[in-house]
Amino acid sequence: MAPAPYDGEPANAPGAGSRRSREPRSVWAGRAYRLSLVVSTVLLSLGSAASLACLAGLPTRLLALPGAAFAFVLSRRTSGRPAGEELLPSAVFAAVAGTAAALAWLMPRHPVVGAAAFVALVTASGWVRRFGRRAGRAGAVVPLALIASLMAPVGVRGWWPVGGWLALAALPAFWWGPTVRWVGHRLTGLPGWAGRRAGPLPPRRPGTMSAGTRKALQTSVLLTAAFTAGMLLYARHWPWTVLSAMVVGSATGGRANLVLRAAERGVGAVAGTLLATGLAAVCHPEGAQGIVLILVVLTTAAGLREVSLPLFVAALTAMMSLLNGYLGRFDVRLLPVRLQALALGYLLAVTVGWLLAPVRAGDVLRFRLTVALDELAAVLDARRTGSGADAALVRFEDAAAAVEEVAAPHRLHRLLRSGSRTGVPHRADLVDALRDCCRPLRTLAAGPVVGPAEARTEATVATLRSCLADHRAPVGLGRAVATGLPLTELDAAVERLARALPALAARTPPAERPVASEQSPDRINVPR
Repeated sequence: MAPAPYDGEPANAPGAGSRRSREPRSVWAGRAYRLSLVVSTVLLSLGSAASLACLAGLPTRLLALPGAAFAFVLSRRTSGRPAGEELLPSAVFAAVAGTAAALAWLMPRHPVVGAAAFVALVTASGWVRRFGRRAGRAGAVVPLALIASLMAPVGVRGWWPVGGWLALAALPAFWWGPTVRWVGHRLTGLPGWAGRRAGPLPPRRPGTMSAGTRKALQTSVLLTAAFTAGMLLYARHWPWTVLSAMVVGSATGGRANLVLRAAERGVGAVAGTLLATGLAAVCHPEGAQGIVLILVVLTTAAGLREVSLPLFVAALTAMMSLLNGYLGRFDVRLLPVRLQALALGYLLAVTVGWLLAPVRAGDVLRFRLTVALDELAAVLDARRTGSGADAALVRFEDAAAAVEEVAAPHRLHRLLRSGSRTGVPHRADLVDALRDCCRPLRTLAAGPVVGPAEARTEATVATLRSCLADHRAPVGLGRAVATGLPLTELDAAVERLARALPALAARTPPAERPVASEQSPDRINVPR
């Protein structure tokens, strides 16, 4: 049975399925453009929240800082969905933002009840994915609202009416992002932030729990352990442990990706703490100067998000330290405590993800590759039938990006074993081959149909997809007849993917696995 199609949304701005968006002239130009969208969204959300605070007669920072945090955590959500499909997620996001104020009031008074409610909210947000895409999209915004509340705690004495005003501030914060991306797309023709939801989880193995159920179980156990350890060891500083465990534990790339993610965030947290110490010594985060400094560091973090995860975490950690200083909670003596709490959260996330119903990195990579090959075949099929390949191409690029998200641990493993077992295919080779398919396929989609040659390529892709689903290595595949660029480049990338496929075949010694033939048959037999 074929796996469920990838649930990612078009990565381009509104209208991606109907007309092609222009690409920026360089990678750095594209990053600068997307950074400008994020900064504009954060500033607009900050302004709207501050206006609501003035209207409600509340301190400006009580709503302005959470409003900026809401916009920041929402900036990587997928764009391009119809407004009607966003009504339910926006309502859920606003409701959870208001509930976060009640939790902030409840935690100091009844910590067990507050922690149980927090864990139940996060666990339920993942569990509702089984009820369909709409429920899944609505549940996906729940952790974002809670993370934003932990990043910018309001510290209220009573949950009402502050909770209601926070919910109202969360609504414009939710809609500013799509609005800014739509305006930017209309003015420049460039796509907005190619955000996407967490990549798909592999299907259930026979006799085991589904990956979604395992993830929900891991989340509930992890957050329970983080709350218990954080409150017992660090008292009122428990949010550091919970936030670090929650962010690292949300990884869906398997155990290896979990460990690497925790290590990168640990390095970034140490660097960010040292940076915050230096910034606090030079400029005191007070008044308007403190707000400007926090926004500058937040902008730097948004720009570094596409460059390096450790650098992004370092800037984000520094921003949170400055925010605590602005709120009068900064103390240099607490920095070692913060590092210990963050390290404990990372350790708990790795331990739970590794030991409790773990998700294998190979299963995740196999399933995401299968989805990507499905979308690659869909692009070629759309060109053959004349139904338009633009929307299928966007889905393929989104699926290829989901594969790239889990590639880092496999590339690291290949680097560490370099020099030994030369000539043996590695899982990282599969990711590289799929990445090499993107550019020629994009060029091919903009040109005329080649005809029988594309049909042969589509048959090869269908065979590879069948081999991945059946956990077997391809036999008898070879080079297609050369037909000129860009189809030749695409065929070469597909051939490299076929030769590396034994790395994900059944668990047999590499020497015993069949490798794709180097012959050049005129036709390729596709299993029915």
